[in-house]
Parts: sequence; C-alpha cells; structure tokens
Amino acid sequence: MTPPLKCFYFRKIKTDVIDIYGYFVFMYLRSSSRELRDTPP
Repeated sequence: MTPPLKCFYFRKIKTDVIDIYGYFVFMYLRSSSRELRDTPP
C-alpha cells in the first residue's frame, strides 16, 4: 500500500511548503508596508 502513503506525504509536504511560503509572503508584505508607512510623504 505505498501509493496512498506516498500521496499522503506529498500532500503534507505541499501544505507545509504553502504554509511556509504564505508566512514569508506575509512577513515581507508587513515589513514593506511598515517601511512605506514610516517614510514621510
């Protein structure tokens, strides 16, 4: 029964990568927005 296990691990890795990618994008957007807000117009 390797195919289900392989699919399960692939799905878990995919979700982990998406979570990490989303976290980095969120931090990048937050830092960039903070810099834009701190700079005087």
